[in-house]
Amino acid sequence: ERVWGPLREKQPTLELGVVSEVRGDDIVVRRLADDAEVTLKRRQLRSGRLPPGTRVLALCKSENDPATIVDAVPPTGRVARIQCEGGEQKDEPLASLRSRPDLLPAGR
Repeated sequence: ERVWGPLREKQPTLELGVVSEVRGDDIVVRRLADDAEVTLKRRQLRSGRLPPGTRVLALCKSENDPATIVDAVPPTGRVARIQCEGGEQKDEPLASLRSRPDLLPAGR
């Protein structure tokens, strides 16, 4: 299952990864960017579903600019069609997307 989480130390943004193991309340997540495994608590994670309208941070005019997912991304998808705030649309690898908790739907 794809999830958003704080997958890098000292980085305020959330990054996408895939759950590789569950050990009680500890979840092992494999980062999409480099396949490194990070262990987090379940409460630190958000669903990685990417329906149209999901707000993310991407490289538009500069790094971590606000953007919106335009087309649904299938569970095994590796690329998202995004629209930057200025209206430009482009394909962006999921590994390069970031987000913040205030941009994502509330967790369960």
